[in-house]
Amino acid sequence: MGFVPESAAADTFDELADDYDADGSHEQLARKLVVLAATGFNGWHPRAVLDVGTGTGAAARSALATFPAAWVTAVDISPAMIDRARALTGQDTGRNRIRWLCAPAIPFPAPDGSADLVLCASTLHFLGISAFDDWQRVLRPGGLAAFTLPWRSRFRPGPSFAALLPAPDQQLPLPVSEPDAAARRWPGFELLATAAADKAAAFLLRRK
Repeated sequence: MGFVPESAAADTFDELADDYDADGSHEQLARKLVVLAATGFNGWHPRAVLDVGTGTGAAARSALATFPAAWVTAVDISPAMIDRARALTGQDTGRNRIRWLCAPAIPFPAPDGSADLVLCASTLHFLGISAFDDWQRVLRPGGLAAFTLPWRSRFRPGPSFAALLPAPDQQLPLPVSEPDAAARRWPGFELLATAAADKAAAFLLRRK
């Protein structure tokens, strides 16, 4: 992942797990992302949902509540984040439909063409362009990908986070405005919708 070993990236996020999302902003963004994703299914519900870089599990839990037929595989490189996600899920209805895995996000531990929906909240800017090739692999034709990217004006990473970014030629340009987000094109995917939040833009794509 980027310029540092995966173990160092895991250590960085391990240190954040106990207080991660103390203000609730990540959970709010994840919920908004899942609401956006739901608009792409035209009334039917996905059965296989992948949550990439789940952190403390906000998108995975929101997917359970939104898609009652779905089974969710949620992956994060940080063991402490996965432990925190399990604890926060607690006795939630449907908790047995989440499989928590501590693993790298790329390649995602799922068979080719097996997923209806990929979710990626607050993580894609650390993964870079190669994530899209992997999402094309795991998604069935017509499957959806929903993700967020921080606004360029709001993304000011400190040294430890800057070190986790992918190589410059793999980095995704961050959106600068709502029109800029809506004008983006993604090879292998059709842009269905965008949505704006305070800290990030949300995107919904369909695999071609």
